[in-house]
Amino acid sequence: MNGSNISVGSTGVVNQTMNAPTVISRDQLMQDLVNTGLSQAQLDALTEAAERDGVVVEPGPAVTSWFNEIRSNLTAAAVTTVWGLVTAYAGLPAAS
Repeated sequence: MNGSNISVGSTGVVNQTMNAPTVISRDQLMQDLVNTGLSQAQLDALTEAAERDGVVVEPGPAVTSWFNEIRSNLTAAAVTTVWGLVTAYAGLPAAS
């Protein structure tokens, strides 16, 4: 994944680190999602959802619905990673 690392926390506390990607291409998005563990069927569903939403400046209703459907099959870390990648593809900051 492309981007910079962000670490939040303090001494004696569990730190969380997230790789905040920059804007990424569709091909990079799909490769990163494969690396996260998504199946080809999940990628195909995302592609269909993105096509239904059309050109938007943030994930539209179809992509958001896709994400809500798959999130129950993902670990908490993967949920954060997948949404971060999807929003980076849309050109939004990782924290969105």
